[in-house]
Amino acid sequence: MKLLLKLIALTVSLSVAYATSFGMPDWCQLAYDDCKLKFEGHDNVPSFSLDGPADESFTPQIVSRNPGERIGVVTSNGIPPQFILSGYNVRPFNFYYRVPSLTLFKPYTLPHRIGSGIGHEHFDGNFARGSCIRVYITNYQLLVAENPPSVRNINLNRREALDQGKCVVFRTRH
Repeated sequence: MKLLLKLIALTVSLSVAYATSFGMPDWCQLAYDDCKLKFEGHDNVPSFSLDGPADESFTPQIVSRNPGERIGVVTSNGIPPQFILSGYNVRPFNFYYRVPSLTLFKPYTLPHRIGSGIGHEHFDGNFARGSCIRVYITNYQLLVAENPPSVRNINLNRREALDQGKCVVFRTRH
């Protein structure tokens, strides 16, 4: 039995090394690039620690990839956060890890800013560490620099948010 486990571990290690040496895609980066939103100051998929307090943002502000579009406060309703496993292989949190909350990772308003970042509810264990996570945004404020300035509230249903790529992706540190 021990020999079989060692053989399996060796096979997995060789498979990862083989895939890496031939330039297999970084699925997390590809998912980040597909999203129409990103984190302020991050053109590549960022990595964040989960060690901070629950119920507040641990990321920078969510911004649009379109430089002419200013995003204010955002929310996410009806689409559970997803683990990006590879390519189009994703699992919602509640299915893959049987976590009771669909809002484990969700937008939180940033203090002293007109905008939001991503935070987490309180959870036990390390199940989300070292993961690639996608959070879809269904409602957001579009800040319009007119005279006078205005705010347009954009409300998307589940299908629209998915089809339009209104999401952010990040990695969690071990």
